[in-house]
Amino acid sequence: MQTSPFATTGALKKCLDVLGDAYDVVIVDTPPSLDFLTANAMFAADVVFVPVESGSKLSLVGTDDMLQFIRDAQGVNPRLQFGAAILTRHDARKKMCKITASAVKDFYGRVLDANSVIGRGACGHIPRYRQMADK
Repeated sequence: MQTSPFATTGALKKCLDVLGDAYDVVIVDTPPSLDFLTANAMFAADVVFVPVESGSKLSLVGTDDMLQFIRDAQGVNPRLQFGAAILTRHDARKKMCKITASAVKDFYGRVLDANSVIGRGACGHIPRYRQMADK
């Protein structure tokens, strides 16, 4: 028997309720998985934002599952609203990033217009250079 991840939600909400009005905004960052941790965060949240890596086909694979997960969360937390998808590592010069941005807008409807962050190609090689230096 498969249990819904929303069957045991509420722990995080109880902790946040104790804070009362001490904070105007609390941001909860969850791992990129649709599990009990994410369910607890959505049960406690008012708004959910979904980061999507621009230019990555893999980041689009779970889009349908994520949208269904949000709808399921809204079933147990009616105040939960979808804020927007947030494109990460977006480079508007690259064709695949443009395709991803268009697909994300089609799937999610709302995409947060954040400043583009241009990745530095050399940064991806740092671990390899470190291994060579350690030898």
